[in-house]
Amino acid sequence: VGALRAFYHWATRRDTSDPATLEELAEQVGTPERLRELYLLTVAILSTTNPTAMTAWKARMLEDLYFGLAAALEGERASTEGRAGQLRKEVRVGFVGDREQARLERFLEQVPDRYVLAFPVDVIRRHARIVRDAGDAALTVRTGPGPSEDLTELVVLAPDRPGLLADVTAALSANGITVVDAQIYTLDERAFDIFLVRREARGPTWPGDPSPAPVDAALAKRFEEDLAARIAGEVSAEELLARTPTAPSWAVRKGPPVPTSVVVDNEVSKRFTVVDVFTRDRAGVLHTIARTFREQGVTIGLSKVNTEGERVVDVFYVADAATDAKLADPERLASLRQALLDNLDAHARAAEQA
Repeated sequence: VGALRAFYHWATRRDTSDPATLEELAEQVGTPERLRELYLLTVAILSTTNPTAMTAWKARMLEDLYFGLAAALEGERASTEGRAGQLRKEVRVGFVGDREQARLERFLEQVPDRYVLAFPVDVIRRHARIVRDAGDAALTVRTGPGPSEDLTELVVLAPDRPGLLADVTAALSANGITVVDAQIYTLDERAFDIFLVRREARGPTWPGDPSPAPVDAALAKRFEEDLAARIAGEVSAEELLARTPTAPSWAVRKGPPVPTSVVVDNEVSKRFTVVDVFTRDRAGVLHTIARTFREQGVTIGLSKVNTEGERVVDVFYVADAATDAKLADPERLASLRQALLDNLDAHARAAEQA
């Protein structure tokens, strides 16, 4: 049971595109036969214990981990640099003859290896064209297909500055858009952020309430307009959050208390400090966390967001904003953890009083 729980946690809470992580996990799994058993049993248990637990996105994360570990166990995984270099060559083939080919190839030179390893070749090409077409626009928002039917890929390009992610999450919340995965990059002092999102109602379903669904063009446009207004200072984050759609009080299901806890780990990743946040699912939680990271001088490189019943399990790979390195000072790690706990507690009290 412990091994099955670990396999699920690896898939939903860890960076399965990181070769170093996969190699470490492969050592723990041991053999391809044991990997197959872990994968099949995890899928079977998750699918049968709760019919709504196995979402298309969770199935995709389990598959990604399985194939990544299978390659590592079979000795097919090359070094990070070698594999990323080979993928860059494959991407460049699709740029031949394209207009402004040099600008497309510059995109490949700017993005880090972890980006190249995280996305399929066709998606990287699409991202390169989004960046090329954006030019010097102050804000660009584009949507694309997600890895499952209920998810949409949302790409945001904007001048990078402290607090931008908190503003993005406020605009997302205002439009009832839920983030399930986020990867954060910087290109020439511009934020290049990639989110997997969906429209999802809070609370149990009532007549007229939509089921989880992808984000359509009209909703993405409203998000872009709100984010542009926030960046221009025409609206505050608090005003955006006040518009967050919520279920009426009579439709909110009462459940057991969900305690908030924060776990900080400096061993999981070689490059990032990993922060796991467990708390009750409420509107604005992701904004509160992003704002806290900004206040603590921390940047987010990757995030995975998972909802388990009334509890959210949010995982963040973070680094020092000034040095782009792990947070090594124990006192600073303790301060970050306490700030998250304090701000989430204040957010919970405000939500209960609303």
